Amino acid sequence: MPLDNSNIYTFDECSMLKLCKIIVPGAYVVFVGCVVKPQNHDKVNALVVALDARNIPIKFFKPSNFEINSIKLVDELLQRIGNVQMLGDVFRSEILEQIEDFCEKAHDEFDFIEKSDNIELIRQLFVDNERELTREGNIPEDDDLKILAAYQDESCSGTKFFISADEHFWGYDDIISSNCGIVVVKEWECHNLI
Repeated sequence: MPLDNSNIYTFDECSMLKLCKIIVPGAYVVFVGCVVKPQNHDKVNALVVALDARNIPIKFFKPSNFEINSIKLVDELLQRIGNVQMLGDVFRSEILEQIEDFCEKAHDEFDFIEKSDNIELIRQLFVDNERELTREGNIPEDDDLKILAAYQDESCSGTKFFISADEHFWGYDDIISSNCGIVVVKEWECHNLI
């Protein structure tokens, strides 16, 4: 399926965070490796690069704590590598600077969609069609419902694609598609849109 300017391509915050790639400063490469990046980074990045090459706007929902979540993500990635605390404050400072640069770039380059508080009808849709999910809580949380309510109201002459790793979205993809007009794409399959 080729990318098309009449479509809207929107990422949830978690998927947008997957674009955060840390280039490890030279002195620390022996301890950490050259690059630290989240799972699915390359797939999400490939889609973003393809959208950008075609001048198709990249959208995501206005996060409330994007920088804090970016720092948490990088901390989790570094902890999986091992005891990075031994690398000290200079290492942490250089990593934090890259995270700040990433957050500024995201705010400058991407279009934001404000979440909507008008969620009662969408909540009822999930209550009426509740499914057993593998994660805790079968019904999407209020923040997820605010995303769907806002995206449903976005004007679009083509298809509304929503890239997410959240089971609250892809676990109900058929219901979201038929009732909200939004095609949910699993984050790890988003490169297939290219």
